[in-house]
Amino acid sequence: MPVASAYTKDNIINCLLRGVPFPVPAGSFLSLHTGDPGDTGANEATLVNWPSYVRRDANTGQAMGTGWSASANGQGLSQNANQILWPSMNGGALVQIGWFGVWDSASGGKFLLGAPLYAPKGLNPGDVFVFDVQSLTVREL
Repeated sequence: MPVASAYTKDNIINCLLRGVPFPVPAGSFLSLHTGDPGDTGANEATLVNWPSYVRRDANTGQAMGTGWSASANGQGLSQNANQILWPSMNGGALVQIGWFGVWDSASGGKFLLGAPLYAPKGLNPGDVFVFDVQSLTVREL
């Protein structure tokens, strides 16, 4: 189950209880993590272990919101609408990915939420990591 970041939790409470508009992110960017990201986005894959690693745009260059299905009828879930593919792992040794995160920026920015993968994935040099369409489900926070 995803864990909302401190930033996200504070903005939800301020929006619902104080009428403060939630800052709508300009985009949603997916990160991969070697350890639990907690509510800060810690343990993101690094360029030291995976030199070609970058966060991937869930909207694949389209307008914000096109990268995820709409949650409706109390479902409390959304799935990726696009295939999300990372560049080939070009590090020198195995990188174990066990979590993903969602950010509002391709680098830096605000960490919005994170969650464990259903099963960790070990990436050896030359391997790629991909979320096929509707294979990533974000459930209620």
